[in-house]
Amino acid sequence: MAPEEAETVELVSSPQFDDAMRDTFRVRASRFGVGSNTGPVPLQFGFLKGLCYESLPIDMAFQATLRVSDDRRLVRYTGVPRPLRGRAGSSGTVSLDPWVMSIDTPGTYRGTLVLAADPNVGYEDPAIKRIWGGDLEFPIVFTASEP
Repeated sequence: MAPEEAETVELVSSPQFDDAMRDTFRVRASRFGVGSNTGPVPLQFGFLKGLCYESLPIDMAFQATLRVSDDRRLVRYTGVPRPLRGRAGSSGTVSLDPWVMSIDTPGTYRGTLVLAADPNVGYEDPAIKRIWGGDLEFPIVFTASEP
């Protein structure tokens, strides 16, 4: 395919969209409740947080990563970034369970959930032609304890 024929996903940013996207997302207690990991040291996790979004003002396509610290050392579990995609007007929840289940040390963890705009994620949905081009960061706190 010639470069001029290739479809693109346009990154869009404006004060209007920037404010609207920040207002769309909220960190809330997850409905998934207490979970436990399957690692070498069994741990239980208190109510984890989830990231909720309601009525997106524009299509989104993000790579989501979680940076975590336990205040003694940086764990920095990012794993493989997870794609997060949605169309304007849609709502949903992003669970943190898949990320934190790799933690194998009890403690209180603080971190940051980072959503970085990524047009490549948008290509997976042919209807997405324009996405918000900014990044979002959300503070996260949770505990892991022995059962």
